[in-house]
Amino acid sequence: MAIVQCPRGHNYDNSKHAQCPYCSGSQAIGITVPLMEAETGGEFPRTSPMNQQTGGMQYSYPGREIGKTEPYQNVTQGLDINEEGISAVTGWLVCIEGKKKGKDFRLHGERNFVGRAGSNDVVLDFDDKISSVANIIISYDDEENEFYVQPGENQKNNVKVNNKLLLIPQILNDNDIIRLGETKLLFRRFCNDDFSWE
Repeated sequence: MAIVQCPRGHNYDNSKHAQCPYCSGSQAIGITVPLMEAETGGEFPRTSPMNQQTGGMQYSYPGREIGKTEPYQNVTQGLDINEEGISAVTGWLVCIEGKKKGKDFRLHGERNFVGRAGSNDVVLDFDDKISSVANIIISYDDEENEFYVQPGENQKNNVKVNNKLLLIPQILNDNDIIRLGETKLLFRRFCNDDFSWE
């Protein structure tokens, strides 16, 4: 096998081809050269971002905004979300001990995930001893008009309800105190025997 270069710059195996297979029958093919010549100093120009100012290609997708992330599917909504996207309050957690003493946190229908991360329904990002995602889960059962508290799937540290270790789901009563990390939260119902969302 002997690789040779034709006068136009194409490389080919002359043991297989008598003449350049690229040039034979085509007069339009020229010597292989870079698309642009190097600027002075032997350096090529820097890559520019594609936008209207640099003449980059523009795409159009009817009904969609370029650069905006669109969800793959519609987001599942809780049963208590009204037409305006407002989730009805069912109760509160009030911080009675810790860095945010006096701050309240709204609870809504169905399941409320409580933890440090912003993806939780109740965000307690001020206490590093609380697990990031779903340290505990507080659920409201609208058919029974009851609240339940249970350990979260990612719980790392112990949680206590009324000074007793939370190991399994249990009913949460008005004025129960939940201790997570260095924070104590007082539970208050909004939905009760006198009122519930229908």
